[in-house]
Amino acid sequence: MSNYKETQQSGAVYTRASNIMVGNGLEQKSIQFREEQVFIAENGDVLFKPLMGVLSENLTEENMLTSFAIVNPETGEEVGAYSNYVDVQVLLHSLYLFLANRRDERAQEQELEQELEQEQEQELDQELELELELEQEPEQ
Repeated sequence: MSNYKETQQSGAVYTRASNIMVGNGLEQKSIQFREEQVFIAENGDVLFKPLMGVLSENLTEENMLTSFAIVNPETGEEVGAYSNYVDVQVLLHSLYLFLANRRDERAQEQELEQELEQEQEQELDQELELELELEQEPEQ
């Protein structure tokens, strides 16, 4: 039996981490990579096969200094530098602080803008009330 509009395609297939979960518990730290397979057909179509597997590591005092090569994500080549689990944790913590502060600053700016708009509305209302009172006063 034939399949409707069946064609043969060639292309590139690779595995990537589609989702990274970092556990930052007070007692236990961990990192988990959820993998997917990607197929890029020669015509440009992209297909994903989700959740090929899960790769995880508990971060402990014993392995926190585990060293690994830093790889250029574009070329796949080692850049000649190394990092370790502690460095990653410090970078993620720093990123969290940066994003949280930016969020809080934006929220504060929005609050100030809303307060300013309310003050301007109140001033306009007061000006209108004053104008109405002046219009209603009898002329002498």
